Amino acid sequence: MGGLRTAISFLAISTNKLIINIGATYWGSKIKTKTKAQNTSLQQTYANRMDIEGLNVLLFKPLNEKNFFIAQINADASYISNDDTWQLTNPSLTFYGSAIYGWKKGDRRMLGVGVSRTYRLGRPLFIPILLYNETFNNRWGIESLLPAKAHLRYTISPTKMLLGGYELEGQQFDLGASTNFLQRGEIKPRLMYEQKIIGAFWTSIQLGYRLNGRFNFVDRYNGKEKNEIFTNEFGLAPYFNIGIHFVSP
Repeated sequence: MGGLRTAISFLAISTNKLIINIGATYWGSKIKTKTKAQNTSLQQTYANRMDIEGLNVLLFKPLNEKNFFIAQINADASYISNDDTWQLTNPSLTFYGSAIYGWKKGDRRMLGVGVSRTYRLGRPLFIPILLYNETFNNRWGIESLLPAKAHLRYTISPTKMLLGGYELEGQQFDLGASTNFLQRGEIKPRLMYEQKIIGAFWTSIQLGYRLNGRFNFVDRYNGKEKNEIFTNEFGLAPYFNIGIHFVSP
């Protein structure tokens, strides 16, 4: 499996009372296999890209010197067409987001609790979430939004960082002419190395494993376990990712 990801975001509003960030993403991936699938939905998946085009809005609202509110809203068009063409239909749209109430414990620690509607394991779920970010000293820190992701951070120098942890990923895909949907979810334990190249440009390298959380077909838009018509059990697979980032000063 291979693919390409791009993301862009910018500050729409930045004041002492409100920060709003707007972003857009694209994630395209494809499976290469010599195995001929017997299931028609799996045939369509193997023959075409899994595309996600998304828009997101992030709001950060300080309530006072110690408390804050964070809200994020996402809208994606997620689909597997029959000819790798762009597709935007009502069945391909998914909406999700989160809301967090938090406490700032000094300059080095942030805590927050909230709720999220997510597709990170392929199926729509409402779950409680915990935000915990802390810098312990000049070298060590932690960045986490549980249960979605968590990373221990080690700062080698101001321009080099090493992180270790995991992230849950996933989405639901509309299968074009079919009435079925693919629910894909992955668990990724990983190591990440980030380094400044020049100016505002950074590079990142990820090494880890892809654990199959869900790769099943359902016959309902918000299909639950009872709506599954075909299931897959892929094995553990190593993966790597190389990225270039432009970080605004």
